[in-house]
Amino acid sequence: MDYPAEARTISNDSSTGIAAAVGRQSAVDMTRLPKYFPAIDGLRACAVLGVILFHLHVRGMALGWAGVWLFYVISGFLITGILLDAKSQPHYFRNFYARRTLRIFPIYYLLLILLYLAAAHNGTSVRDVGYYAFYMQNQLLGWTQFTPAFPTAYNHTWTLAVEEQFYLLWPLIVCFLSANFLPWLCVALIFVAPIARACILHFTHNSSISLTPLICNVDSLGIGALLAIWIRGNRLGMTKAAASLKIKQGVEVLSLAILITILSIVLSYGHRAYWNSTDWMPSVNVNIVFTTILSLWFASLVFYVAVWDSWLRRILSHRFLVHPGRISYGIYLFHYPVLIYAGSLLRAAYPHLGNSRIVLVFVTLLMSYILALTSWHFVETRFLRLKRQFV
Repeated sequence: MDYPAEARTISNDSSTGIAAAVGRQSAVDMTRLPKYFPAIDGLRACAVLGVILFHLHVRGMALGWAGVWLFYVISGFLITGILLDAKSQPHYFRNFYARRTLRIFPIYYLLLILLYLAAAHNGTSVRDVGYYAFYMQNQLLGWTQFTPAFPTAYNHTWTLAVEEQFYLLWPLIVCFLSANFLPWLCVALIFVAPIARACILHFTHNSSISLTPLICNVDSLGIGALLAIWIRGNRLGMTKAAASLKIKQGVEVLSLAILITILSIVLSYGHRAYWNSTDWMPSVNVNIVFTTILSLWFASLVFYVAVWDSWLRRILSHRFLVHPGRISYGIYLFHYPVLIYAGSLLRAAYPHLGNSRIVLVFVTLLMSYILALTSWHFVETRFLRLKRQFV
């Protein structure tokens, strides 16, 4: 999935220097955080790996789909920060929408066109292509329970539709709402999403449509946004080392408590139930708030690595994670078509290898990475250079 290249407005060299300077402190001035967080790219790498392993049905990865909600929290955090920093600048809307378009559209529509042509050539139905063209496939896939009249190789892009709808609406909200009211709206969104999920599930008995609409995911995005507002408002009073230590310890305790809650819910329903939403959310129960609780835990991780130097930040800031995190949008976009088409070709040519889970995991990860790296260097960067005109 994406993840805002605007947050990387500092060059690699300068951002490394800033990150190193920040790393020498136990805490930083929250009003002067760098615009680029290497550890968040590390979190992106973990998120996209979890999603891929989930789609490959790797044993023990029934909760790998949670990486999507980590992406939502990160998007809410970074996009809200970008919008707050640009709120008083000229061309607020033009710059934001232009930069988002240059970042997301090129390889998304390139792959969409390729899949459309391949499907038309093979006689596969492409009747629902309009939903994908206008980023409305989250509604389509929810109602059809992921059986569209379009190649299923693009089913995973429902999450990108949620993000695009958020990108369309959130700049308007940030611009026209007062600084005092915006945090309360974020708090309201945290409650609105599980209520929406419960109502939709109760009336439709369709677990897919209770997860895919934007309204059902505004809790994760709102939690990330609220975190960005708190940090920029310096509302936690990070002025003294003693206060910083207490807050750090409080975040650690809170994170542990949330993690214990998550594990308790998973154990009560059984880990295997989380492979399919029809198993873990067939009715209105505690799982209605499960993604909200997951998002709170992810937010604690984002807050922790953004503000304090720690072993976790140092691990996530390692180039082994930062590099794939930086191109995670391409990896996410390409991995599902690779999984479906490369897997089919491999099974047809080499049945023994094609049926090996280890081989399929290796091929999917390697080809997704190669395609993402290729698109990054030959497609994406060419468009990203144009973003300089919209600063």
